[in-house]
Amino acid sequence: MVQQGRGSAMLATVLVSLLVVQLEVAQAATYTVGGAGGWTFNVVGWTKGKQFKAGDVLVFNYSPAIHNVVAVNNVGYKTCLTPRGAKVYKSGKDQIKLSKGPNFFICNFAGHCESGMKIAARGSATMTMATLLLLLGLQFEIGFAANYTVGDDGGWSFGVSGWTKGKSFKVGDILEFNYNPEQHNVIVVDEKGYETCTAGGDAKTFNSGNDQIEITGKTFFICGFPTHCDSRDMKLAISV
Repeated sequence: MVQQGRGSAMLATVLVSLLVVQLEVAQAATYTVGGAGGWTFNVVGWTKGKQFKAGDVLVFNYSPAIHNVVAVNNVGYKTCLTPRGAKVYKSGKDQIKLSKGPNFFICNFAGHCESGMKIAARGSATMTMATLLLLLGLQFEIGFAANYTVGDDGGWSFGVSGWTKGKSFKVGDILEFNYNPEQHNVIVVDEKGYETCTAGGDAKTFNSGNDQIEITGKTFFICGFPTHCDSRDMKLAISV
């Protein structure tokens, strides 16, 4: 018996939501510095409460006859001094893309920076496309993970080795082993242990009677009770 895992579906939904949010966040935004008032005196507080991302665009509107925009470092921002080699904008409608980390801008016309004509904007990191694609792939992998009841209605019992025939398993699928723990158990073994019906000392043993085991790759299971694996064919080989 196979069914879509409820928990996996819920997790997939959460991941889809996260992916949508990240896609929205990844879209660059455009901000007009100073709002309707533009790039002018006392604009220093305009950034308060705003969350910028690397790649967002700041639009500086002003009269180039009386103002400019200079990209400076932290020292230049604090002292209102223009560092050597600083980038100067003077079109009156400058569009400047924020870099990751702190970004500082001043007007270096005499006295203008000291009159609050400066801003500091931190560009936070955005999720890369590679990460977004990884999230999307993970969502689909988890979203389509299936739950299998080993042996179907007969459960984990004798002669179960052929139960896998015709089934296609994936990493992330869940195998549910139902059995009487007084009579059986489930042991994860390697291929040699599967063939010889023996378990090493470090083999993982399940004995709840209702074990749920996630498939992580090619996996082998046996029942460790005497003769159950070798004489009663109570073993399972999973290929993905």
